[in-house]
Amino acid sequence: MIPVRKNAARLGKAEQDILEEIGDAPVAAADQVISGRLRFNAMGRLIAGGVIREAGFTPSDAAHVLGLHDAWDKTAAEKAAQLFARKRNRKGRLIADDAQALAQAVIDRLTHRSAEVLLEAALIKDGISAGTTSPLIAAALVGHKGNARINIGVDLPVIGLGASAATYYPAIAAKLGAPSVVPEFAGVANAVGAVAGRIRIEKTLTITQPHADAYRVHTAEDPPDFRDLNAAKDFASKTLLETVTAEAASAGADEIETTLSYDEKAPDIGGQILFVEGIITASATGRPKFS
Repeated sequence: MIPVRKNAARLGKAEQDILEEIGDAPVAAADQVISGRLRFNAMGRLIAGGVIREAGFTPSDAAHVLGLHDAWDKTAAEKAAQLFARKRNRKGRLIADDAQALAQAVIDRLTHRSAEVLLEAALIKDGISAGTTSPLIAAALVGHKGNARINIGVDLPVIGLGASAATYYPAIAAKLGAPSVVPEFAGVANAVGAVAGRIRIEKTLTITQPHADAYRVHTAEDPPDFRDLNAAKDFASKTLLETVTAEAASAGADEIETTLSYDEKAPDIGGQILFVEGIITASATGRPKFS
């Protein structure tokens, strides 16, 4: 988690505790911060409010470490890989020998999983429901060598689109025994897809009951309390709908459609309903506006 600290005033105790533990430098959320459901929910509220940000080691970082890509900060990627490589698994063993090994493992996993998805799509298109969970298919994809020869692939070229297509798709195609095609202007395909697709904004607000006669809506700033749950839900719904609609419009959406859902956790304890939390989710979607 990366501390941002904006909008940090007047947060609940759980959120304040998390901020104090994070301090002024990035920390590993699972190892150092999240220790239960309450903290998990508090972390979600901090992220939604922009008080902290999530960060992780991505395939792009791995490609930088291995020299396959050089568009961004290679030094930061290498440092992140070194830190992750020092982590230990449940058996107490290092998850990787060094930064290079970690990066290669990430790229290998991306290549393997991408090949699985493409092969599964091809099988479905052919009306075959074996899927990639079949032991034979799984063995073929990892290059099984032994008494039996197992081969599988796709009988079509693999066409890579997107800025990173040249970095990943040749290896994916090779795993499937197919030719790789990366068009000259593959890097702009993501932009074309964004224009042809839909803009979607989704946000959530959590309602808790800090004491018997109050329901608190956990907004990023100055969370308000209500004596009635319905009033809290109405406020949260209105706030969310206004926010997602405005952000969708700002992102260029036209003819915006909104949806609202509510999920409540209120177990029955010995015949008495105990309200734990209510989560309201609002989304706004619309196609990009063309001027």
